[in-house]
Amino acid sequence: MAPRWVYAAGNSWVPFNDAANYKIEEIFRSGGEGNVNVPGLSAYISTVRLYMWQPGLQRKICRTGC
Repeated sequence: MAPRWVYAAGNSWVPFNDAANYKIEEIFRSGGEGNVNVPGLSAYISTVRLYMWQPGLQRKICRTGC
């Protein structure tokens, strides 16, 4: 099973779209942080701290399916 990145939204985990998932996986493999386009907004992703920051919002992220 290929790795899949998800983010917390209330009591649920929501998967990123395929393009964002691919970019986040690239960031993860380089061991860092970076910007990712998610539907509607650009988000700053930290695969080290496992967080996604959007204007006025911080969400927990997780890598699944490993």
